[in-house]
Amino acid sequence: MKFRFLEEEDSCDLVTRLASSMGWVEPQHLLVADHLHEHWQPDKVMELLSLMHPANSCYRIDLLTKSFLQLKQALEQQPQPNNVISNNSNSVRVFIEPWFDMEAVAIDLSDELTSSWLDCEISSDLALPPANPYIPEDFMLKEADSTAANGHAHQADPTTVADAQAANGSNVLHKQDHQQLQD
Repeated sequence: MKFRFLEEEDSCDLVTRLASSMGWVEPQHLLVADHLHEHWQPDKVMELLSLMHPANSCYRIDLLTKSFLQLKQALEQQPQPNNVISNNSNSVRVFIEPWFDMEAVAIDLSDELTSSWLDCEISSDLALPPANPYIPEDFMLKEADSTAANGHAHQADPTTVADAQAANGSNVLHKQDHQQLQD
């Protein structure tokens, strides 16, 4: 759906995006590469999902703060607040982040904290939203009725869908377009 009804893109942005993709995308797939998934690998999906488990201890929590220097000093002076940081000698590491060339702090989480996540219940606040009934599933154009398609009985005036009182002072009208399908 996203590719079939793609919005028009700025020509400079389109050329830039396509040029940057040319090194790794085959020419016949260049226009659809962002939307094309050739192989469905359910075993790979299940493998990745199985890694998302507290027992694997592969977490990254990013904290952005305006008071970085105070945080860094507090962590270096007190390496074990609230049993969150592990008691290794190198649990707090200050380093230069290579992508943005800025100072960062890495903290190892304690085994006690990560093992406590194994017994947590899923919050009832975490849920998918209800299905949107207004998202279409069938994108085929509907055929006009036979008399309108033959041109014999076109609707002369639009019909009122909602009058001004029901629609906050606006009339909502509808009239079937019979010319678009003939072109």
